[in-house]
Amino acid sequence: MKLALHCLPITIAFFLNLISIVTIIERNGFILNGFYAAGIQAILAFHVSIYLLQRNYQFLRTKIHLGFLMGFLSSLIVHIYLTVSLLPSMWLLTSVVIMLTGIGIFFDFRGLWIAIKQSPHIPVFASIAGSIYFLYLLFCIELWPATLPVVSNWVASVVSPFAEEIRVTYDGWDGIISNRKFSISIGAHCSGYEAMAFIIFSISMLLLFDWKRLSPLVLIAYPLAVGYAFVLNIIRISLFFILGHLISERMDSERAGKLVLWLFHSNVGWILYLIGIGIFLGATLKYCPTRVRLAPERTASI
Repeated sequence: MKLALHCLPITIAFFLNLISIVTIIERNGFILNGFYAAGIQAILAFHVSIYLLQRNYQFLRTKIHLGFLMGFLSSLIVHIYLTVSLLPSMWLLTSVVIMLTGIGIFFDFRGLWIAIKQSPHIPVFASIAGSIYFLYLLFCIELWPATLPVVSNWVASVVSPFAEEIRVTYDGWDGIISNRKFSISIGAHCSGYEAMAFIIFSISMLLLFDWKRLSPLVLIAYPLAVGYAFVLNIIRISLFFILGHLISERMDSERAGKLVLWLFHSNVGWILYLIGIGIFLGATLKYCPTRVRLAPERTASI
């Protein structure tokens, strides 16, 4: 609880930055609600990393640093004004200032730096965990055109034994898998990049705790996770189509589409993701070798 209070200024600064991003970009026509989910992941990674660092190294101030507190409050006011005035160039500067001054209120920078040097894996994996969903939001649209044909054709290959006359067509940046009774549209948010972001976040959080116990070979889990998430997404979309095809044989395609969209896409699909990620993390812990610690040699006495 005490540590959460110490991290409160950083939490406030972080979510204020997210609100600023959404405010500025949404006025240009974009919907960026996903940034709030990304912010929660980043704050969680930050809190866990601070907890792990201070568990072995004390860098918490005994008293509030008034200078950093005044700097934090002042930069907060300026930042809000710049956000309302839509001046993002200056806002980038104030966002850095409020983060640094927020840290300085309760944390001694010198002690924090010593803790980071002693356990450099903590900020590394925390940075990966905290930034991966942001990267997904920023680049999924740009990467989707290259992935669209692969995802569409793989899904068509998987569902073809269960439904006749499968066709793959394209409508802009959407892939359409269809037969005579049922069709689905695969957009950028069905690319599998979100599953990749979640599984990489999960692996990074795991390594925050277990890096010193597991062999460095565990880093292979990152590229394996990308391929695993891609296949998991193909299975999810294929099951979505097969279920819709089966239901459409008993009701009209429009009602079948709405039912499957509500049941599978919004609910069962996420359950499948969570189960799949849990299986991958469990397999990583089970099959990854641990670091071998050699016992000190003993000198025989004569």
